[in-house]
Amino acid sequence: MPAPTPAQTSYPNLAAPAASTASTPLPDSVAGLTETHPLADWTRLINPALDRLLAGWVCLQLDPATLPSALDRVVGFTSQQGEGQLNFLKLLYLLTGPEARPALFNGLLGQPPTADRLQMLIAVVRVDPHSHETWQSYLTSLASGSDQTFGRQVLDLVARIGKVDPDSEQPPNLELVSLAEIALELLSQNGSPDASLFLQLGQNQEQLGLADKALNSYSKAHRSSSLPALEGTLGVARLRSQQGAYNEASSTLSNLKVRLNYFQAEIDNQLSVNFRQQGEFDAALDAARQAVDKGKRPTYRHNLALALSAKGSRTEAEDELQKLTQEFPNFADGFYDLGRLQSERGAGDLALVNLGRAVELSSNTSRYLYDLGRSLLAQGKLDEALTHLKASVAQGTNQADYFVALGLVSLKLAQLDEAHAAFTKSIELAGDKLRADQLAYLAATDFAQANYAEAQRSLTRALNLEPQKTILWMLSALVAEADNRSDLALAQYRKATTYSTDGSQAPTNLRVAWELGMARGLRLNKRVDEAMRHSQTASKLAAGTPETLYEEGQLALARNNKMDASTAFGRGVTALGMYVSKEEPATNLYPSETGWLQLFTVPGELQFELPYYYAVTLRELARHEQSQKVLRQQLQNLETVPSRPRTELENALIQSRRAAFNYELGLSLMAVNNNQEGQLHLSQAVTEAPLKAVYRLGLAKALIKGNQVDRAVYELNQARELDAGLAEVNAVLAEINLAGGAKAPDQNVMLGSLNLYLKALESEPNNQRYLYRAALLAYHLRHQNHATELIRRLLQIAPNMAAAHLLLACNLERSGNLAKAREEIAIALAKGGKSADYYAVAARLARRANALPEMEQLLTVLRVQPNLPLYLQAALKTEEGELALAQEKYFPAGEAYKEAIDAFQKFTATGQPIPLEELYYENGAFTGGSAYGQSLLANFKVAYAGVLQHLKNYDQALQELDEALAMQPSLASAHILRGDLLVQQGRTRDALVSRQRAAELEPSPQRLYDLGLAYLKLDEVEPAIDAFKQVENSKEINNRSDYWAGFGQAYQKSKNYSAARAAYKRGLQLNPSDPDLQKALADSFLSTGEKQSAVQYLQGAVVSQPQNPDLRMELARLYEDLKWNQEANSEYEQATNLNPSSPNVWLQRGKALNRTGQTEQARSSLEQALRLDGNLAEAHYEIGMLYLKSFQARSAQTDKLPPDLRGMFTSSGVASSQRAEVRS
Repeated sequence: MPAPTPAQTSYPNLAAPAASTASTPLPDSVAGLTETHPLADWTRLINPALDRLLAGWVCLQLDPATLPSALDRVVGFTSQQGEGQLNFLKLLYLLTGPEARPALFNGLLGQPPTADRLQMLIAVVRVDPHSHETWQSYLTSLASGSDQTFGRQVLDLVARIGKVDPDSEQPPNLELVSLAEIALELLSQNGSPDASLFLQLGQNQEQLGLADKALNSYSKAHRSSSLPALEGTLGVARLRSQQGAYNEASSTLSNLKVRLNYFQAEIDNQLSVNFRQQGEFDAALDAARQAVDKGKRPTYRHNLALALSAKGSRTEAEDELQKLTQEFPNFADGFYDLGRLQSERGAGDLALVNLGRAVELSSNTSRYLYDLGRSLLAQGKLDEALTHLKASVAQGTNQADYFVALGLVSLKLAQLDEAHAAFTKSIELAGDKLRADQLAYLAATDFAQANYAEAQRSLTRALNLEPQKTILWMLSALVAEADNRSDLALAQYRKATTYSTDGSQAPTNLRVAWELGMARGLRLNKRVDEAMRHSQTASKLAAGTPETLYEEGQLALARNNKMDASTAFGRGVTALGMYVSKEEPATNLYPSETGWLQLFTVPGELQFELPYYYAVTLRELARHEQSQKVLRQQLQNLETVPSRPRTELENALIQSRRAAFNYELGLSLMAVNNNQEGQLHLSQAVTEAPLKAVYRLGLAKALIKGNQVDRAVYELNQARELDAGLAEVNAVLAEINLAGGAKAPDQNVMLGSLNLYLKALESEPNNQRYLYRAALLAYHLRHQNHATELIRRLLQIAPNMAAAHLLLACNLERSGNLAKAREEIAIALAKGGKSADYYAVAARLARRANALPEMEQLLTVLRVQPNLPLYLQAALKTEEGELALAQEKYFPAGEAYKEAIDAFQKFTATGQPIPLEELYYENGAFTGGSAYGQSLLANFKVAYAGVLQHLKNYDQALQELDEALAMQPSLASAHILRGDLLVQQGRTRDALVSRQRAAELEPSPQRLYDLGLAYLKLDEVEPAIDAFKQVENSKEINNRSDYWAGFGQAYQKSKNYSAARAAYKRGLQLNPSDPDLQKALADSFLSTGEKQSAVQYLQGAVVSQPQNPDLRMELARLYEDLKWNQEANSEYEQATNLNPSSPNVWLQRGKALNRTGQTEQARSSLEQALRLDGNLAEAHYEIGMLYLKSFQARSAQTDKLPPDLRGMFTSSGVASSQRAEVRS
């Protein structure tokens, strides 16, 4: 608020006579400029004669020599304008540049300068926002200028400009005092100014509250020769008396006595002030009375009133101030302290009158403005209070409480930024004298701005200052509650034990607040039973109040007892009209504990919460008519025009609550299928609270119900942007994706929906529905590990959920854990899973476990299920076919599969997808395809082809597979079965093509292994090796010895014997008794001629299969090659024992015996071989050779016989004998 000054009212006529002004013509050059200057037209609009004003400005710019006469004419002219004189001179000042202003100042001050012209110049320069800097620059230039005489005259005038009569009722002018300070400082630099000037300045500064500056000025005046001057005056009077000038001497002494009496009164007054400040109230009162007796200044009587007040005589003090203000109606301090005393005793109206008068008299005195603002605040006149409190701090005060009061009224007006700034400044000014209440006020402002972390930080500082102040713990708990930190809130409530009902002397309302706070904290921490005890205690203290009934309702909700909750909330709504909470008036800066609680309470919170929850519980209880009635009534109440304009915060709360009621009303209307009106209210909620994500979610669900999917998606995306943590938004978007235009969701759609559900689970990790849908999608996408983890989490929170056990059973089946899968499906059936899909999956699991009787029982239950969907009819027939197939009833199996195909074809004609929850098809008898549409029909045909394979009807089976592949070219199971059928038909090359395609579609280790075997069979060794290498690290395959046998065979064919042997040995590690691997390893050594190394592996093969004659024959031949004839004979003997019907075994044994010289045994074996196969040429040859060798041996012996015996052994005899043997 700008400070009023005498210069703003009127000034004396400073002009020269008007006639002389008019008779002096302006120079031609100046006159011409006044006609052409851009301001000419504007000045004519004011007065046609204002060219004189412009002429002065031209002289300043062009011809400084003519300035004095020009300014005289300007001043002379403006004097004729009366009230407008200052405005014209201000315009001239504004037209003058900074460099020409010193000349303008000099000209306006005149030669010599006068006090009147100085006052005029001061008033003119006020138009400059930087007037103080301008004056300082000008006065400094005078002090150092060439014309020292003029400069000292001006400085002396400025130093005296702020002089005030000691008995005057007007306070000093701050602006003039500031100029006097500058002038005195400059005069001190160039000499010693008059000491009275410092005294006068100190008095003015003291009255303005500038204590430090006043002390400095008084010190300079005190150091001057005051006492010698007094003695000089006495000397003058004495000498004049001696000279006979008695009248003059008496006059001098009388004046001196008056002056000394003034000083004595001033001394007594100051002593009184000092005594009062020191608490010596009796001495203060005596000194004050003496001051009043000696001097009649109003300040003495004012001090007397303050002394009376300090001693406790407030009525006398008020009376004294009443008299003082009547006698001195312009004494501002008297009105101020009178108003302050009246305010303290509760006479608010009287206080406002007197404090207002003080401000009228001195509108720039901070303490007047401050106390007036506080009194207005106490009476609820917030806007006026704000104006005066702002003005009080605008004066540059360093009083912390001034900013506290400003912050409080700003807080009550919901001007939160201003309140925050004021409280922060008060804390800064307080320094070491910081109080807890200042920090609490700052916390209340942060609380109102929802800046709970900062509010808590301020309260923590306050508690460090005053830990014993229990209310601060309560406030900290309230902030923690608002910040959703229920654990911290509960801890803080526990520390506020002063309010506990056990022997507490605290007011009832605070005890109730504490009990309810404890109840809330315990309830939010899921400790409902303990919370109920505190709630019941609160109800005993204050039965039937809205606060206690509200908490009863919340506790009922926590117990999921919506009926009791609805009753409590309904009673609370009724109680709202009976219990009206009145705000405590802020009569001082330190509210009561109840007042503090109100500062940390959202305005009208219960008035909204109670009917809101009442309507919500009614809606959830399907009592929609009552719910809608409550909501409509609340919406109507919000339209009521208040008695005073609402604050910005109140308007924001009204709007948010209107939106909440519209939202709930919309949900209730949608629930009773009043879609049009329901959507209207939901749209209104979004309009009023566009940043509320849950409202957009509700509107989106209504739009979906009205088939406005595109707009619903827009609202959902907006909601997601507003609140990324709102789980249901992602869940609804996921379901919209799954219910898209396609007949069934594809992999990409399901993956997108899975990601949305996972996003929802980030916000609600224990949401049962979200977990189930996410696990279901992960299962369908074959994300095995992910599905397993999600199902585990689901069963932790919903162990009795039958659908979860069904899903787990199917997931375990897919992972190969059939036993555990059967346990889970049994649990699912026991938990209430009685739908057809459960029995279909259970039947499939029983079939895969070869529990055929159980499977038959389950199929019996499945057959009698009512209204079985076509796709489940197909499933039933499929399982019947599988059962018949397992029982080797191939024709019934084929018929069942034909019926399954027919049922499913009818289903696909409907165009409907199989629900995701139906788990039979995704993991049934078929693998490698999508769970929907024609892919399932193709699966049926593959299964039927499998039955035809058993019936050896390969051609028809291949035809079914071709049809299946026409429907679903990417069906891996069809390519696998087709490859098997082609192998059985000997069409190896065609089989290879099918297995290649199967491996592409399902690059599983098994498929790649089968492909490698196909390549191996066609002797395409390198592709075979590549295929085997791809599954070398697969635990599914590399733990099988047959894989290493095939791998070794491929290396063997490629003549990579070392790699082949390594593969065979790896296989033997897995199955040490595998004869095929042992023989293959032996063959590998034999291929490189390492017969000795082959022996142990061939022996091992024989040990593994001792009844295998072929292995013994192989080992016998190896022994023969190694010349181990005895061992060879032994193995041949074992071979004939094991396979006596094999002529070749006998032949090989005979040959071995013959080689070892056992001729008779050899002949016997060879003869046995010929008996089994008379056409065995090699046996004939071996026997013939035996006879020949025998004949030759006999001929050699004949030569040694006597002559009479030799004829018996002639050649003819021998020949005939051999022929006889041969014939035989």
